[in-house]
Amino acid sequence: KLSLSIANGNNRDRSLLKEAVKIYDDSLKKLQYGGNAMRANIPPAPRSMATLFDKNKAIWVSFRENAEIIIKGARDNTKAFKTIRLYDDKLLDVSDEITLAFDMLFNKKNLQLNKLFIVLFGFDILFFIIGSFIASKLARPLMKLSESAAKIGEGDFTSRIEIPHSNDEIRDLAIAFNKMNEDLNQAQNQLIQSEKLSAIGQLSAGIAHEINN
Repeated sequence: KLSLSIANGNNRDRSLLKEAVKIYDDSLKKLQYGGNAMRANIPPAPRSMATLFDKNKAIWVSFRENAEIIIKGARDNTKAFKTIRLYDDKLLDVSDEITLAFDMLFNKKNLQLNKLFIVLFGFDILFFIIGSFIASKLARPLMKLSESAAKIGEGDFTSRIEIPHSNDEIRDLAIAFNKMNEDLNQAQNQLIQSEKLSAIGQLSAGIAHEINN
């Protein structure tokens, strides 16, 4: 459009055409080889797109050379205008192919990210289930320990905790608790026996005293 405008005598569009050529040329290089654009680092295009860029370059080189002839304002630029009109649609078509290739590449990466997100989400659920199972396994003997401790507080020293199969601190705690219960139960039995013997002794002494009288 700028070339057609210049051909119709609008010389003010020469600077716009020059800027447009520069922008396209820089953008093409950054898309293919990578670089910085709009404060973002653009990675190089994958090798699978090399054929598309070569096809674009073959058209663009001729297009740019003729655009520069028009920009310089050469008197005989009729051929340049015809060449630009000839290559204009071809350049747009191959540019669209490059854009489509990048869209497919980004969609593929988005699909991979979505798959990765699903996998990570699955791992989160798995870890949650495993964590809940482990917490439940740890909490169960501790709850039984708490129940047995409450029975001891009520004076019941016969309560015992099932010894876990795991070889850890919970097992050691259960063994120590059961041992404490046994010791308390024995101490209680001994105390009861002592009280019985004391009571029998007092009764015997009382009877003997009555017989003597």
